[in-house]
Amino acid sequence: MTLAVLNFGASTLLLGRLDELHYEHEVRARKIRNGPHGLGITLTLLVPDLHKVYTAVQKAGLEILLEPIDEFYGDRVFMFLDADGYEWKTSQTIKQVSLEEVTEIVAHS
Repeated sequence: MTLAVLNFGASTLLLGRLDELHYEHEVRARKIRNGPHGLGITLTLLVPDLHKVYTAVQKAGLEILLEPIDEFYGDRVFMFLDADGYEWKTSQTIKQVSLEEVTEIVAHS
């Protein structure tokens, strides 16, 4: 079985292969394998080193949807599609921005 385990703080995300499901439920397995995969889902992951993740995504040959950019709310983000078509928004907090500041920016945009 192939399984990737991503840990950060108290969060854990398990990623497995579609051709090696970890359970035996024929109907559900068929639905998962046949897709559509990733439709309408964005997984957001806060990481301590955005550049390291970005480099790994590039090396894996995954499609980059948004190059790294600094957002008004204090995070640097990039987005990509994984091999199963799921959209990922990966972010690293680079500046603390108060809720009041974010509200002010959004109100004037």
